[in-house]
Amino acid sequence: MASQTYRVRALVLKRTKLGESDVICTLLAEDGSQIRAVAKGARKPSSHFASRLEVFSSCDLLLVKGRSLDIVKEARLYESNASLRTSLERSEAASPIVELLERATLGALESPQLYPLSMKALSYLCSCDLEQTLTISSAHLIKAVSFLGFKPELHECIGCGSAAFLQEEGAANHAVAFSCIDGGVVCNACKPAFETITYPQSLITWLDALLYSDFETIASFTLDRATQISLLRFIQAWIKQHIGSNLKSLNFLFTYGL
Repeated sequence: MASQTYRVRALVLKRTKLGESDVICTLLAEDGSQIRAVAKGARKPSSHFASRLEVFSSCDLLLVKGRSLDIVKEARLYESNASLRTSLERSEAASPIVELLERATLGALESPQLYPLSMKALSYLCSCDLEQTLTISSAHLIKAVSFLGFKPELHECIGCGSAAFLQEEGAANHAVAFSCIDGGVVCNACKPAFETITYPQSLITWLDALLYSDFETIASFTLDRATQISLLRFIQAWIKQHIGSNLKSLNFLFTYGL
């Protein structure tokens, strides 16, 4: 009986060495599901897979179904995103994107928003000013986690539904309680009922802007480095709580990328 073949466009999230010359590619398909496939001989310099199945690249693939891993038979490059591999700053910002997708997606679970969201974010990372790369990365991460079913409540108290405490005069410097476990902002009256951590109102405002703005708008934001890092630390805690992953690429950034 002939092996089942199928075609798919997919983003390369991770490459893992297998044997002397093969590579296991972890892929995000257009429907948001994860595929793991073997590219035989991909580490050989002469292989046509070598330059087409790089991390951050999107490819049109012909795959053969396997028992545990599919097999790559053909690969045509759709979008290289080469500058994400040649620029340290752009690579630092793009790495958390593919790491989250690799850890949070599943073979049997579709999430159609993830592929176009990720391709748009990587495209902007290729062309935006270097000062904006971490802002773009933060926007993708919080949007992706929200598409996966873990959107933070930033507009009203998760206890009583009040929004007035977020609209106080001089609120930019106002401290806001946030419950990472229960999923959103908490007013002072409800605070004793939740386990919370306090953030500046300005940070919550920026998170809201990243979550609900398109990338064209986000690319025009001007955030200083300290604010960008604070946003990423918040998002790291959110991902760890709800996805169960501590992104190593963010830990590296916090340690060495400051």
